[in-house]
Amino acid sequence: MSDERLLFKCTILGRPAVKKNQQKVVRRWGQTRVVYTPQFYEWEQRALLEMKRAMRGMDTIREPLEMKIHFTLENGRSLPDLSNLLEAPQDALTKAGVIEDDRLIQVIHATRIYGDRKKPLEAKTEIELYALE
Repeated sequence: MSDERLLFKCTILGRPAVKKNQQKVVRRWGQTRVVYTPQFYEWEQRALLEMKRAMRGMDTIREPLEMKIHFTLENGRSLPDLSNLLEAPQDALTKAGVIEDDRLIQVIHATRIYGDRKKPLEAKTEIELYALE
């Protein structure tokens, strides 16, 4: 992918969050809500902060996109599916105002690596958005 198509680049430090496994349904006063774990909310706040920093001076992206996303996990303990890792960052891109809607992402290149107990890696999520060719 050429750099001239690059529209946005961001790195979020910390273990990537999986929305699917970090939620529970709560019924209260006749209403049903989905509530996420404190760990998910912590990751989301960190992600929104980094995304907003990275987009300073940019307008919200409203064109079809190609996304390159790389997940690094400390080790292979409780290793999430790659497909489950994608939802939270896509939703955060929309919530932060980086993209108008995550439906604009038409191509995804996703990778996941992890260290081991003896050689853990620094956990992070790296995102790059490109204009679609």
